[in-house]
Amino acid sequence: MEKEFENIGKKMPYTVPEGYFDAMHVKLSAIPARQKRVLAFRWISAAAAVVLVASVAFFTFRSRPQETLVSDILADYEQFLSDEELDSWVDFSDNDVFLDLMDE
Repeated sequence: MEKEFENIGKKMPYTVPEGYFDAMHVKLSAIPARQKRVLAFRWISAAAAVVLVASVAFFTFRSRPQETLVSDILADYEQFLSDEELDSWVDFSDNDVFLDLMDE
């Protein structure tokens, strides 16, 4: 086996087609441009995902206005009524058919 290599000497045993390395240079120089586009697409996708998660979190966890009960409104309104108005309100609620049905 060593004799085979000795017969070759320093001569290159392989040949390359004409213009092969020029074409290879063009092909290799095009690779980073594709990688930059892929990298930009990944950044845009990541930013869109962050915006989506932030939007969902904002609308899910935001504070909602506290519900106001009718009884709370009436309790506040009651302070401004005169005694006669309060008496008429009590008479009205005692004779209300719908309130009687709710008590049963």
